Amino acid sequence: MAERDPAKRWKDFMNKNSLLPLASERNDEVQDAPSSGYCIILQAVEGMAVPERTGKRTEYELRVTLFDLTYKKFFGRTWVGPAKPIKTSSTQNARLQYNVPIYFHTSLNDNNIIAVVEIVGVITTKKNKIQRISCGWGIIRPFKTTNLGDLSSTTPEPVKRIDVYHGSPRALLYLDDDIEKNEKITLIAECTICYTIRTHKLMQKIMHILPENIICGPSEVIPGLAEQEGGDNLRRPRPVTNKIACVLDKLQIFLYPTVEKFEDEVCKLLNADRLARDDIQSDTGVVQVTERRLQVGIHNGWDYVQPPQTYLLTSDAVSKGGRGSMRRSKGRPASAGSKESLSTALLLKNKVKLELLDVPLYAIIFQLEYMLSVPCLRQIERPYF
Repeated sequence: MAERDPAKRWKDFMNKNSLLPLASERNDEVQDAPSSGYCIILQAVEGMAVPERTGKRTEYELRVTLFDLTYKKFFGRTWVGPAKPIKTSSTQNARLQYNVPIYFHTSLNDNNIIAVVEIVGVITTKKNKIQRISCGWGIIRPFKTTNLGDLSSTTPEPVKRIDVYHGSPRALLYLDDDIEKNEKITLIAECTICYTIRTHKLMQKIMHILPENIICGPSEVIPGLAEQEGGDNLRRPRPVTNKIACVLDKLQIFLYPTVEKFEDEVCKLLNADRLARDDIQSDTGVVQVTERRLQVGIHNGWDYVQPPQTYLLTSDAVSKGGRGSMRRSKGRPASAGSKESLSTALLLKNKVKLELLDVPLYAIIFQLEYMLSVPCLRQIERPYF
């Protein structure tokens, strides 16, 4: 069987790792703030409310998502843990022994940023179909305690417990900040989630290959992170270091059907959008291309592993003696025999120097950018007499 197309494999991996953005109101708060690593070990769920068995096998998985209580918004992505059976068949004092570490790093440090833990029952029916039902949820406040020990310390961290509530964690979208005392949600009697939390300073080594606010399990696929024996690649993370020098030269970009026609169509569409936005029929204003740029960066399916580089592009021409021109949304198109040039390609005259890793899910990403001159309404209004 032929190996799957590497480009499609990378695209599928990136789409799988799509993320919910942080609330825009927090952008200024995190812009220059340093990021800190954390490790939460989900040890067990005690006193579980076991649903009535309707299938031939029932297991339980934990899911964890970050939530902003201030702006009522989930962000990052939902981590889905492995499904495990409970240790006892009794429906009273049932215990789910989990013992799974999760890792993340963030520049946030606000008690209203919480980790939502949901207990999900995974039922395999007699017809081998999978059904999932919610069995409760709770919240962890990672930033409530300021004197956390680090994961590298040999001193045992005290086990913490949180209550478990009935229903769905989507209730957080409608509740006030003081969740633990809210009368609109009901506790599952004697049911608690046991966990420990520590800082994780060693995550500093891999923050360039893993974005903030992404909760990861111990065997998460993170291109650029070396695999280790035992299956936990994040406890003592080790980045891949075998770099390969790469130089891109004489890069050309061809646009359909030609650069001239492509840019002319873009300008016409943007000009039509401008007229509709300003609610006017027509005017003498035109949209012009003032600069073409190419952004080049290395992406590992999670994020750019280093800031992308930006280069200016120039246009090629097929007409003898012609020059690359900046086309407008209005005006006479160039004829084949005119001195006005017809651009066939955009050229990058600079050499692009990159450092790649010998990692299958690393990709070089090209992003074409245009800087446009768009007339303002005031510039084309006639003076009032």
